[in-house]
Amino acid sequence: MLRMRAPRFELAIILLGASLAATGAAAVAAGADSPVQRLQAVEQNAAESRAQRDNLAQTAAALAAEIGGLQQQSVSVADAMQRHEAALTMLEAQLKSLAAEAAGKTAALNREEMQRNGLLMALVALAHHPPETLALTAPDPVAAERSALVLGNAVPPLDHAAHRLSAELQQLVALRRAIAQARGRHHAEQDLLTSQQLRLADLIARKSELQRQAQIGTEQRDEKLVALAAEAASLRDLIERLDAARQGDEDGQETSAKGGAANLEPKPTPVAAPATVPAEPAKPAKLKSFLYAPGNYLAPATGRLVESFGQPNDVGLTSQGLAYETRSGGQVVAPYDGRVLFAGPFRGYGQILIIEHDGGYDSLIAGLERLDVSVGQWLITGEPVGTMPKGEEKPRLYLELRHDGQPINPLPWLATSNEKVSG
Repeated sequence: MLRMRAPRFELAIILLGASLAATGAAAVAAGADSPVQRLQAVEQNAAESRAQRDNLAQTAAALAAEIGGLQQQSVSVADAMQRHEAALTMLEAQLKSLAAEAAGKTAALNREEMQRNGLLMALVALAHHPPETLALTAPDPVAAERSALVLGNAVPPLDHAAHRLSAELQQLVALRRAIAQARGRHHAEQDLLTSQQLRLADLIARKSELQRQAQIGTEQRDEKLVALAAEAASLRDLIERLDAARQGDEDGQETSAKGGAANLEPKPTPVAAPATVPAEPAKPAKLKSFLYAPGNYLAPATGRLVESFGQPNDVGLTSQGLAYETRSGGQVVAPYDGRVLFAGPFRGYGQILIIEHDGGYDSLIAGLERLDVSVGQWLITGEPVGTMPKGEEKPRLYLELRHDGQPINPLPWLATSNEKVSG
């Protein structure tokens, strides 16, 4: 991908500014020049400006390519982040389940401590004095036989209890080993998520700077060309009027010229924008039509679906969208290609985002804590747009899909292969 560094683009802007300054200086000195000379100077300046416009158009194309590349990278990073978030949520649930099971087994073993101690003492006694030895050591053979019979009958239950205790201890050891492994995977996933968060922050900052540069170049280029075209049209109108006045009155040529020059005010004529207006550098080259949205429309964040379209919500009203319980600080992405219509706080709903798609469709996303986009920005499917609140255990994201202003059920549109959301 062709990459245009900021210094090169800023140099183009400086050169354009210098040209504008030269035009202003020429206009000041033009009082001593004839309208024809002024027109020639303006037309020459316009030709130079068109050359600069072509150079800036090439720069804008390179910027558009770089912005598009950064968008694709940010989509990949955001997708990786959401998968790490989903893995962390699964591991946390697994750790919670394993910890509860280990705690239950530990409590059961503690409750049976007295019985276990008695079992251990009996096993030790049997190890030192097996039933078979009593017949040889006891002075009373009948009593010895009875004791040996009693102890012999006690051996199988003791042996069974010992095996059960051994199995329970082994299970407890296995649980603690599984907990340690799950914690290790959790730490690894958290480290990966943190590194992806840092990478995404860098991508967003670079993309924002390139979009700013592209916008500045477009505005200055077009404003200068329109101004020069307007000035040229006014001067040409003045020259044509003066020529008409001279031809109409040959005897009063000198008087007509002076009077015409004194009384004729250049009248700016409406001037259209430059013939070659480049596309917005920040606009993606290929925006997907919403006709292809069914099955490709993304849930904006990882989480558990807790509110469905058409069902009563927590306050007893019929829900007009979907609500998800997400991770604290979870990453939020654009569900589909479109342009930002609104981005900011709204009536206690936190930061909300409205994305306009084609065909009269709009997506509304509410509940964010931070927005990384601004009004007018073009987005592609999966591009990061902000994050959920931090510090809340289960922040809630609300998604609404509208067509011609009326809410419709987003569920049939959602990507069926979206593994980041659980129902």
